[in-house]
Amino acid sequence: MSTDQPAVLPPIRGRKRHPRMIAEISRNCRAGRHIVAADVRTDDQGVEHGRCRHCGCELARMPVLRRWFRTGEMG
Repeated sequence: MSTDQPAVLPPIRGRKRHPRMIAEISRNCRAGRHIVAADVRTDDQGVEHGRCRHCGCELARMPVLRRWFRTGEMG
């Protein structure tokens, strides 16, 4: 795998949720509190890539930092 290309993750199809639950989830995701899905991939440099199980945004983290950050296209 080349170092200039991030790990490609398949799109996640979520289940239908109650509107109040959707509002709470989007509020948490906007505040940066994402829940990472179980399908996490590690690239050659040790950076872990995953997707938020609620909003579907791409996330990455370094094991030393122990926090997930949004990556990819924003908005």
